[in-house]
Amino acid sequence: MLVTFSCPAYANITMFGDAAVRLLKLMGHSGTVPGALLAADVQTALAVDVKAIAESMSLWRRLRMVSIGQEARWYH
Repeated sequence: MLVTFSCPAYANITMFGDAAVRLLKLMGHSGTVPGALLAADVQTALAVDVKAIAESMSLWRRLRMVSIGQEARWYH
């Protein structure tokens, strides 16, 4: 399944369904497609997504550093 995000202010963005639903759920949305976010909810949803992505990247970096034996450098 493909999910298209659209609004009048920007070009459409199309994503694979599993990634799109994951982002929607991170934003606090039910993940039901089709669905809608109100303009008033976008700023909060974006802040939640950015925080979740940053936390995910931080965990990924830590796991990657440990897996290649650089844990000493990572934690300093």
